[in-house]
Amino acid sequence: MTEPTVPRDGSAVGGYLISGLVRNISKRGIDVMLDTSVEEILMTNDEVSGVASAERRAGAH
Repeated sequence: MTEPTVPRDGSAVGGYLISGLVRNISKRGIDVMLDTSVEEILMTNDEVSGVASAERRAGAH
């Protein structure tokens, strides 16, 4: 098992993880919706492909 990746300066990992997630989300063109309840997890070929929410179904963003 490998050690988790952490900032070299020993600072808190929360911000480090979030910045990595934001870069990855941007690179993949993933929409992020805050304060949104998920009603259903959508699957394609046994993999998560998205989520359904009441807000999205109603056309609100």
